[in-house]
Amino acid sequence: LILSIGSEAQKQLYLNTLIGETNGAVSLHVRSAPGNQQAAHLAFTSILRRKGRALEAMTDQLNALRQRAAPADQQLLDQLAAIQAQRARRQLGSNSDQSEQGTSEQRLAEAARLTTESDNLQAEISRRSAEFRALTQPVSVESVQQALPPNAALVELFSYRPFNAKATS
Repeated sequence: LILSIGSEAQKQLYLNTLIGETNGAVSLHVRSAPGNQQAAHLAFTSILRRKGRALEAMTDQLNALRQRAAPADQQLLDQLAAIQAQRARRQLGSNSDQSEQGTSEQRLAEAARLTTESDNLQAEISRRSAEFRALTQPVSVESVQQALPPNAALVELFSYRPFNAKATS
């Protein structure tokens, strides 16, 4: 959500919050389970999903889809963008005045309403557009494998800080 709406600085700040999880997944594989296929799958999936370049490409693809969409579909995409912007603002806490946000129950209810509305719009757009459906699917190892031509290989470079759960600070 933040990656599709936020500024470049907000996107980078958000991605930085996820680096610990990614380092943990990679460290689990490399240090604790180097021969474990599930640990390798988790590590690689974490890396794929954290790559900023893929997220930026998706934003560009959604903009291209918007340009080719029929007017009714463009209206749905506009509604979805507006809902996602509202959700991102709430998530980022852009309303610093608590009185504007209401009670915690009201905030939770509003967040749930926005999530439901976003999900409904995405489902409607997906029904109308196979291209949108493909763009909004999460990245997976299997989808990357299917995208590779026969006899091709993907070389993914990733720099990480080893995580040691037993270390004391």
